[in-house]
Amino acid sequence: MSKGRQSKAFILKESVRLMNTDGVNLTLNQLAFKLGVSRGKINHYFKTKDALFIAIAQEYEQGLVEINEQFDLIHKEFSFETLEKRYSLIMDHQFNYRCAITYIISSGHDDPGLSKHILETYNKNRDNIVLLLNGMVQLNMLKANILEKDHLEVFILDFVNIFTNWVLHYNLYNRQEPYEQVKRVYLKAIMQKFDKFKV
Repeated sequence: MSKGRQSKAFILKESVRLMNTDGVNLTLNQLAFKLGVSRGKINHYFKTKDALFIAIAQEYEQGLVEINEQFDLIHKEFSFETLEKRYSLIMDHQFNYRCAITYIISSGHDDPGLSKHILETYNKNRDNIVLLLNGMVQLNMLKANILEKDHLEVFILDFVNIFTNWVLHYNLYNRQEPYEQVKRVYLKAIMQKFDKFKV
């Protein structure tokens, strides 16, 4: 890896670590001070804080792809139990990148690049949820009425909100608790979204 790529990777990795612990309101000047680098060094790779978070979000999403690919190699069968295991791994990944989720949910998104990224990611995730639900109906795991427009829209709204906003809930109300302890509650809330439609 070139020196420039090493430097960029260092800034990304350490920014995630610091903002996970110190919060996403750190300015780029504060971040540079804590990283022991100049503000110009950060700006060489990331012109704005939004640009930094786009890069963090892209790294997070690449990690999600790898988690799902590895999971599919190991688990050939599909069931609610394996789905819960998959979601557990995804939650761990979300926890490791909680600063990105917090920033994206709570910031104003004046940057057109960040707004575009958020919308594209949401639409891709929404399409994946619809594919998942169709597959679960075909496997006779869920009732077909989940695919009716009203049920589908409400399910997606609830599911996406719980699967992203648990990070905010944790940061606001549970950060003094061990993550693994409260994770069980959040994971149960995610899985309960399916209960109403189980066959």
